[in-house]
Amino acid sequence: MSEHPRRETLEGLLLSHLPAGEVKATVAHLLGGCDDCRGEMSPLAAAMFASGNAHEASVAEEDEYDQVISAAFASVLEHERNL
Repeated sequence: MSEHPRRETLEGLLLSHLPAGEVKATVAHLLGGCDDCRGEMSPLAAAMFASGNAHEASVAEEDEYDQVISAAFASVLEHERNL
C-alpha cells in the first residue's frame, strides 16, 4: 500500500468489514511502522477494546428495563384476572 488507508478503512479493519485483499494491504501498512496510521487507529481500537465498563453499564440498564417491563406485564395480568 503506497498511500495511507482512509479512516473508514481502518474502522473496517477493526470491525472485520474489509475484503481479504484490503485487510492484507492495510495490515502490511500498519506493520510497516506507519506512525500516522497507528496514531489514527489507536483511539478507534481503544474505544472498541476498552475495559468492559460500557458493556457492564448497558447490561445493568437492560436488567433495569427488563424488571420494569416484567412488572408492567405482571400488573396487566393481575388486572386481567380481576376483570
